[in-house]
Amino acid sequence: MLTLGLVTVVGFVVAWPGGPRAAQSVAFPNAIVVMGHSGATGYDSNPLHPGVDARANSWATGTNPAVNSIYRRILARNPAINGHTFNVAESGSDVNALMRQARSAVSSRPIPDLFVIQSVDNDIQCDGTDAQNYAPFAATLQRTLEFINQRAPKAHIFMVSQWATVKNYTNVIKTIPAERAAESGTGPCSGFDPSGRPRRKGMA
Repeated sequence: MLTLGLVTVVGFVVAWPGGPRAAQSVAFPNAIVVMGHSGATGYDSNPLHPGVDARANSWATGTNPAVNSIYRRILARNPAINGHTFNVAESGSDVNALMRQARSAVSSRPIPDLFVIQSVDNDIQCDGTDAQNYAPFAATLQRTLEFINQRAPKAHIFMVSQWATVKNYTNVIKTIPAERAAESGTGPCSGFDPSGRPRRKGMA
């Protein structure tokens, strides 16, 4: 088992002859794919080209050494993964895009044996209707996971949660004027009031 930043990669444990606790080795993935939204595309991470995807900077599959992605950290342990990094995430997408992304992922060669999914955010409405969206979200996600399991039965799937607590998120974006302005208001999930001060009700 290898802990890599946000995720824990569970490898295939091979027990050699000599007993159940005999020498064991962990086989790291030979190919990795990331699915989901802009959190996985390196969106807006290149100051020379703001507002666009920069997939080389993806925390999951990026090739930029400065990022030290999951892919590059596995590469240091398993050279066989070299070049077998796929990013099918789409900026602005929600759970309804995951099946299309999954179909693209399983058509990759080699078929990835590690699927990383970063979704959820764009499915949150914050308009009072979220509770009624839980079941449709779950059903769509379940169909996608079942599809991956059928087409890549030996693969591991890891779905990451949102990257911070509401408190930490608020502390970060309060230092970024444009982001703070976008989160300001009186709506159910406005983390700041119209004057830009942290709003406890919205954070809750």
